[in-house]
Amino acid sequence: VVLMGGNVPLPAPSNAANAGCMEMGEKYTRAVSNPAVRQNAGSSTGLGTLSLVSTTANCATDFTNAESTLLMSSSTFNGPGTLTNATSLTLDRSTINAPVVNEGSLLANGICAINSDPGEFNNGLDAILRIEGNPFVGGGTLTVANGFTNEGALELASLHSSFGATLTVTSGTLVNRGRIDAQATG
Repeated sequence: VVLMGGNVPLPAPSNAANAGCMEMGEKYTRAVSNPAVRQNAGSSTGLGTLSLVSTTANCATDFTNAESTLLMSSSTFNGPGTLTNATSLTLDRSTINAPVVNEGSLLANGICAINSDPGEFNNGLDAILRIEGNPFVGGGTLTVANGFTNEGALELASLHSSFGATLTVTSGTLVNRGRIDAQATG
């Protein structure tokens, strides 16, 4: 599938599966609002945006957004494939149940969770992991099930005094080799 001339929504109710190559042209969005999407094989490429809304994405293979932006709103990303965020990933009230490598910018809004097995979540050297509370989604909360290593920047940001930012590590250890920055504005 090559998307070069517009936005392509995949309306519910249905299930979609990709076993080939799905290419998104620059400035275009593939919006997925399905109960479930399966990445059985193949890849997703292009400079566009993949937007998962109220969707469960089941990835049997590794998934990277090396060229694109990934947006998840009220969605779940399941492995066993690894999710590599190479550019930009926004979690809005969403959950990841897979290994995660953050090499870009990962923003968590609302209540979010990363449930990787021990040692399978890493915030890379030049990466930014930002947990943000704001008036649009309320407080920003990221719960990490099994610890992680921060080699980049970990930012806790409140864009309004009524909406804080919280990081919870329920098991394991947060190993910090980068910087942790607590920010309050407004």
